[in-house]
Amino acid sequence: MPNALESPPKPFAETSTNCANRVCYVAVAMDIPEGATVSLGVGSTIELVAKALIHHQSLRILTNNLSVAAALSGNPDIEVIVSGGQYRHNHHDVVGPEVTGFFNSFITDFGIISTGSMDPQHGLMDFDIREAEVSRAIISNTRSRLLVANQSKWTQSSHCKVASFKYVDRFYTDFINDGKRTSLPASLDIIECAGA
Repeated sequence: MPNALESPPKPFAETSTNCANRVCYVAVAMDIPEGATVSLGVGSTIELVAKALIHHQSLRILTNNLSVAAALSGNPDIEVIVSGGQYRHNHHDVVGPEVTGFFNSFITDFGIISTGSMDPQHGLMDFDIREAEVSRAIISNTRSRLLVANQSKWTQSSHCKVASFKYVDRFYTDFINDGKRTSLPASLDIIECAGA
């Protein structure tokens, strides 16, 4: 049964990308070393990060996102392992307990997630509890946790808790104002891509 608060389908989300966001995807890709094992989660943002990773070699990618698998299919030097689960037609991914079990079976070097919305007090939030569970599983089973989210996520409203910002190591964004920056943990490495 579809979730009433489900995130917008991909065609709508794809129209919101801009130059600063693309700079962020490239920045994330540049920070992933050759030979790394990487978990990639749900959403069109993560698909665009995957596209930025296409020229890497000897990566191992774990994902539940079929668009990620398709984006990386042109590079035989990137091993892609895809989870089973319940297929969501509008999102081209799979969700459910099989997915969380899949991510819980590995420890990766990098876990890259996005989020439906951000809140200074509650941290990362999502539209669908199944998406939140996927992101939590990635966060719990990786050595370095990377968040990619543009400034519009501060004004979105979603209700499923993912994690507080203390569970994120690096935050890639197009812009963050001083008020939001000072509300985040000092341990969080913020990479602002707008001026790049």
